[in-house]
Amino acid sequence: MHVNQVQLDELFALLSAVKDGEVNEAEAIERLERTPQWVWVAMDPESKVLLAVDVGDRTLAMAQRLVHHVAQVLAPDCAPLFLTDGFREYLTALLTHFGYWVHPALHKKSGQKSDSQVNKDFSVSF
Repeated sequence: MHVNQVQLDELFALLSAVKDGEVNEAEAIERLERTPQWVWVAMDPESKVLLAVDVGDRTLAMAQRLVHHVAQVLAPDCAPLFLTDGFREYLTALLTHFGYWVHPALHKKSGQKSDSQVNKDFSVSF
């Protein structure tokens, strides 16, 4: 599938209770920190097509799982802009699936290698 953008987000059903006034924001945040189950969604914000949906903890493993599901449905030459809510684990998940390792050459003067590093594929934006 070809898309221009992928929106990654995770949410919890308690948010509707805040909207309805049943729970205040502080109580909602406290509950969210304790809850083990979140709904993870990846969608194309232009067409509203759901690319992946999952349920689980708000962890790096779940972020990687969601990104893996998205990678499976994207066409091989598709390089969309990834949009997130700022959950920091998405960066690691995106680099895990779309990045690659670079082993720098030896320094001419010292003869020592620099540390290996992960570089992102510049065809993928996030």
